[in-house]
Formats: sequence, C-alpha cells, structure tokens
Amino acid sequence: MRIKNMAFRFILSGVGHEINHNENFEAGLGFLGLAVHKVTQRNMAGHLVKDIECEAQSDILIDDMFRRTLWAYADQHQIDVAVQSLEQFATPTRLAVFDMDSTLLKAEVIDELAVEHGVADEVKVITESAMRGEIDFKQSFTQRMAMLKGLNEQAVNTVLARLQLMDGATEAFQFFKEQSIYTAILSGGFDVFAQQVQSQLSIHEILCNQLECVNGALTGQVIEPVIDAKAKQAQLVSMAQRLNIPLKETLAVGDGANDLLMLATAGRGIAFHAKPKVRASVNLSIQLHGLDILPCFLSAEL
Repeated sequence: MRIKNMAFRFILSGVGHEINHNENFEAGLGFLGLAVHKVTQRNMAGHLVKDIECEAQSDILIDDMFRRTLWAYADQHQIDVAVQSLEQFATPTRLAVFDMDSTLLKAEVIDELAVEHGVADEVKVITESAMRGEIDFKQSFTQRMAMLKGLNEQAVNTVLARLQLMDGATEAFQFFKEQSIYTAILSGGFDVFAQQVQSQLSIHEILCNQLECVNGALTGQVIEPVIDAKAKQAQLVSMAQRLNIPLKETLAVGDGANDLLMLATAGRGIAFHAKPKVRASVNLSIQLHGLDILPCFLSAEL
C-alpha cells in the first residue's frame, strides 16, 4: 500500500511596502519549499495586509531552519511576517500580555536608572547579556540592583518623566479596547514605571518587580518574588484560567530571553524588535514596524 505524503497548510501574513507592490516575494516562496494556493489582501488597523495560503510537505511551524530562512528572506524584502496554521489564523485573541521594557517602552528602565547613578556601562553589559539569554535573569537582576544602591528617589522620578511609549503602542491598545481584549503587563521591570504605562494605555493589570526605597534612596535589595520567565508564564496561565479564556486565544509580546516561556505558552507569541534567540523561537515577528501592526497578525475575523 502506498502512503501519500502529508501536506501542511499555513497562512503567511505580511505587512510592508515590498510585499504589497512586488510579486517577486510570493514567487520566491517556492525557494522556501512553499506552494502558494491563494493570495488575499485586507485592511487592518490602517495597514494593508497580504495573506498568502501556502502548503508545505512538513510542519514548518516547528522547523527552526525554516524560521531562520524565512526571517532572512523577510528582512531582505523589508517586511514583517507571521506564519500561522489555518486554525490559529481563524482563532480570536481575548487576552494580550506584554513585556514592558523595550516592548511597551523605548528603553530598558534599569539601564536608565544606571545612567542617573553613574554606572551605565556596567549595568548595560549585564542587561544585554541577560536579554540574550546568556546569564540567568534573577542572577543578573540581583547584580544590577546592587549597583543601584544609594540612587536617590528624585532620580527615579527623573527617569519616569523622560520615558517614551513605544511607537504604535497607543494605536494598538486603542484597538484592544475596541475589541474588548483584556490586557496586562508581565514584566521583570519595576512597578512604579509599569503603573505609569498602565495609566497611559488603560491596561487592566500588571505584574512587575518592586523598587525598595528607604530614607529617599534605593536600598539595592531585591524584593521577592522576582518576576522572571517562569513567573511570567505562570501568570499568563493563571490569568487565562481566571478569565475563562483558552490559552489558544491568548497573545504574548516580548523581546528578550525572559519572555521566551510566555511566548511559547500563548496561542500567539510575537517577538517584537527581539534579540536573535527570541526571534528564532517564534513564528510571528515584528522587526521593522511599531506596535500598531499587531492587529494585522491577529484573527482575520476581527
């Protein structure tokens, strides 16, 4: 008896000038081992999105080599791309959780505090290593907090005043509000900064680390529990259960190694301006645009 090879179908969604004005992108998908069946376009959140229904002879959603090749191909054509199964593509999002630093904000807050304390270079080296997943987050967090000991409270307020929201954040969260999508910040950053972002974007809840100040200065001590990758993942699962939302209807967005577990757990995990290790682990990536294109990668049924 002859057994037919199983074929897998996917939707490849692209956003960017090149994909909407150059058919060479679609033609080139054949070199990635994809057969194009149908191409449609839709307008979402002010962006033109091209959805390409493709077929492959293997499950590319778990193929690391395919991902690396696809991201390189997408970068070459200056587009942002998401690859989803047909089921995932049709699944709505009802809960969206976000990292904060370098995702909702244009900065790493702990690095900004280090600038005020005169230890910027030392702290930044540790931050970047932790974001790449080279060292344990809790270990790096403890080291960096110790370097901030003695920083006065006014410096915290100075940093708070100069922080800027990420491009497109306001538009994305207005969309979430219109669609009644529940939102949360799950961050290894600090509560005082998350509270400001929460107010600015009307986010439902936050889970972050705490800054300890005594007599007007940071103590440099870590307040347990530290919000690390496992804590973010656990909170995502807990929130989904509490809100009676299936995990397949959740979205997680982040950029660093501390986000890997929640990105893998959510129904949709989107790497946003992410480190290479993070981008290599997901099938949805935003590298070129702001957060305003997030709705483009959610269900076409919205």
